[in-house]
Parts: sequence; C-alpha cells; structure tokens
Amino acid sequence: MKKLTATVGVLILVILMVPMFLSSKFSMSRSIEINAPVATTFSKLTDLNEYVKWNPFPEGDPTNQTQVSGVGVNSFLIWKGEKTGEGKMTISTIDPEKKSELKWIFINP
Repeated sequence: MKKLTATVGVLILVILMVPMFLSSKFSMSRSIEINAPVATTFSKLTDLNEYVKWNPFPEGDPTNQTQVSGVGVNSFLIWKGEKTGEGKMTISTIDPEKKSELKWIFINP
C-alpha cells in the first residue's frame, strides 16, 4: 500500500511539474500546393474580406458573426458565436507572393 501511495504521489508530482518546463508560446505552420497563379491565391489569403467567403469554420454555427476591418497589414477579423467562440485574427506581416503571418487571439473558446 505504501508503494502504491508513493507511486501515485510521484505521478502527481510529475504531472504538476512538467508544465513548468513547457513553452508558453505555440507556433504552427502549414503548407499546401495549389495549381493556380501565386498572385491569385495570395490575394485570397491576405484579404480578410475574401477570407470570410471561403472560411469553412463558421458554417456549423448559425450564431457566428464576423467583422472585418482594414486591408493589408494590421487588418483584422473579429468573430463571435456560440460554437466558434470569440476571437480576433490580425494580419501582422505580408511578404508579397511569399508569406503572410497572422496573430490569433482566442478570447473565449
């Protein structure tokens, strides 16, 4: 019984200590090959007014509302819905026809 208690205690201690060594930042990247001119596809990705037309995530949430403000760097999209939660997506960097970087803030899951 003492061994079981000690083992459970060590497991709890490990579970509590592991997060202390993990990074508080998260980074994700994704790539896909599209058979279309770069200029065409890049404009669809960096114009948030176009993004709301093809974004599939709000489709399952009839309460979802989105608002787009601005164009290009520092433009942002705010969303809120019962299933989609609440958040803000901002275009932080655009390197024409090469890459774009987005900053996501999830306010409510």
